[in-house]
Amino acid sequence: MKKLLFTVAMTTFFSLSAFAADFNANANLRNNIAYNDLLGTCTITFTMYNSAGEAVYSWTEEYWAYSYQNCKI
Repeated sequence: MKKLLFTVAMTTFFSLSAFAADFNANANLRNNIAYNDLLGTCTITFTMYNSAGEAVYSWTEEYWAYSYQNCKI
């Protein structure tokens, strides 16, 4: 029984690892940087695209910055 559970766990792990490697190889990440002078904030929106060019996932990060040059990735 232990061998069966170990085999299933390892097969699942290697399958997920192969999927993640394939996904990362075909993914494209783009970002958009915006600086707000009034509030002194830097907003970066990251968008991940798949190999077909469709947006798959997007997230936004915001932090304080003194100028546009301080908006580092």
